Amino acid sequence: MTVGLFQTNLLHQYEKLAAIRFGMGMMLFRYDKQMAHSSCADLFRFAHQPVSLIEKLWAPIVIGTLNLPPEKASAQVFLHTMRLIFLQDKKHSSLLFPKVGLSDLLINPALDYLSSHGCGIKYGQTIQTIKAGNNLVYVDTGKGNDVFDALIFAGNYHDVSFLPEEIARTIPEIKYSPITNAYFWVDKKIVGLPICGFIGTSLEWCFTKPTQYAAELLACTKSAADDIIKKDNDEITDIFWKDIKRSFPNSDAKLLRSVIIKEKRATPLLDAALQLHRPKTKSIIPNFYLAGDLVQNGLPMTIEGAVRNGQKAAHEVLKNID
Repeated sequence: MTVGLFQTNLLHQYEKLAAIRFGMGMMLFRYDKQMAHSSCADLFRFAHQPVSLIEKLWAPIVIGTLNLPPEKASAQVFLHTMRLIFLQDKKHSSLLFPKVGLSDLLINPALDYLSSHGCGIKYGQTIQTIKAGNNLVYVDTGKGNDVFDALIFAGNYHDVSFLPEEIARTIPEIKYSPITNAYFWVDKKIVGLPICGFIGTSLEWCFTKPTQYAAELLACTKSAADDIIKKDNDEITDIFWKDIKRSFPNSDAKLLRSVIIKEKRATPLLDAALQLHRPKTKSIIPNFYLAGDLVQNGLPMTIEGAVRNGQKAAHEVLKNID
């Protein structure tokens, strides 16, 4: 991280020194105790970070990792994430670009693995209730009870009415932060880079994708998109396209086609309050384990965190099974 800071021409010398001082404070766990109940904005003020540095460096990282502006995002999660990504092995900060969709990358291989190991997979069933008793867990789908020695729940924590009462009351109320994505097919190459970040625009990130229907396909992203998502698709297209044209003024490319995708519940709103009340893997019921992105691991509530929680829950089951 230090080498990258010194090499960039985006930051002034005093901003680089402030960032390095902040990084050293993170390494020494200097801020964690004071910032446990605070936002990232509070953290940056406490660490005396220049406003210009926050706008150019820290805010884009906060929004990109937690899908929240610094005024809302949990400082504790930000500190843990920064240490994990930038202050340990350099491989943790590598950018990976999958060549296939997430289903082919993650879901289908997992299903194939489960099937090859004799696991039954049921689709299209709605859980009515989950109950525990006699050291067993009973799952009622309206078509009878399935009985398990142990159960890992990794479902949607937005509705926990079907969970056992003693577990349901430990689940905090969840609000969500939106993301708006735009896909632009253009007649000439504009970006020509795998990833491009924007500062001072409504648009935040732009990724180039392979396409056979245009010279370039731009996948554009706006995280923490409360202000943008309320606009209609034509207006969003106009805003993002103007941001691109302003950022690449020498390009005379024309927009051939656009698609806007709004994710109103893209990620949970992980502020300091929610971070403090995230449930643990082990529930109050001995053979009932929790997984999914909500479970406490100090990380943002994303796919990566959910994978870690699933692995931890599986290890707990194996460790405690007779």
